[in-house]
Amino acid sequence: MGRGRGYATFARERLSGWTRGFDSPILSPMSGLSVDILIVTWNRKNDLIRTLASIQSQSLQPGRVIVVDNGSEDGTREIIPTEFPEIEFLGQDSNLGACGGRNIGMRSVRGELVFFMDDDTELLPGCLEEIVKRFEGDPGLGAVQPTILLPHQDIEVEVDSSLKPNPHPISAAWCVRASALPRAPWPEHFSRQGEEMWVAMHLYKRGYESEIWPPAKCLHHQAPGGQREKIFFFFTRNSFLLYYQRFPLLLALAMVPYKLLRTLINVRSLKELQSWINGFASGLKMILSGKAKRDSIGWGGAIRYLQAVRSSRDAERVTSRAPDPI
Repeated sequence: MGRGRGYATFARERLSGWTRGFDSPILSPMSGLSVDILIVTWNRKNDLIRTLASIQSQSLQPGRVIVVDNGSEDGTREIIPTEFPEIEFLGQDSNLGACGGRNIGMRSVRGELVFFMDDDTELLPGCLEEIVKRFEGDPGLGAVQPTILLPHQDIEVEVDSSLKPNPHPISAAWCVRASALPRAPWPEHFSRQGEEMWVAMHLYKRGYESEIWPPAKCLHHQAPGGQREKIFFFFTRNSFLLYYQRFPLLLALAMVPYKLLRTLINVRSLKELQSWINGFASGLKMILSGKAKRDSIGWGGAIRYLQAVRSSRDAERVTSRAPDPI
């Protein structure tokens, strides 16, 4: 307990140093659109403390901060509610995964905007205020993502202050218009890889856009991504499922082979080839067993999504995440 308090104090002091002299007044969530923050965590106590401290240091405070704990065993359950009594802490008995945890947390969202964050994301000064201002200035925006930097990058990096199309968002820091989402928007059968694209397709179906707003910045203290062959498995399976389930059937029949082939040509070893085969087989099994039912976004939504993909390739992506390895 004492150790956790010490880290929490350190995190707050570090952030107060960044924000000292920051001219913007503290704004209440009612000064514009209301925003709730939703974080899912599992055995990342110290990372979560840093994340929550960065939220407390924002010039605009959220209406509520919701933390879903997926059965942590590192003291998260004991320390976080004590150090941050203002948050809504939803402890689970087992690990529901990121998507399952986010769907649980969505039940508590009351704000007009919901800001999804990873437990290792650190908001830089003014990030939340910048994002909310963008939403207030454009009712056609369904989602806004800040510039995501890695800790070793210069936080004063110059960026182009124009919106960037973002059909492939990163859930480490992603703010979405809550009214554009269904009650449980995250695909729990995905586990990892591509779940953000599934949610983005909800927005394109409703006629909204998903963008990156470069002046808003955060740091992602990213954990190791795992073995490449595991990534191949999930990327292959979920690409198969995403386009089969979400696109109109005729378009899916064209997109699924294209995405599978695009993944296959990046295979570099027999282990990766086996992962590709296993991913394809797993996706096919889920479809044939009825576990992956179609939920099409329609021709209009699919066309808007593909147009955004093309525009995003033409524009410079202002994000620090390394390109997908496949």
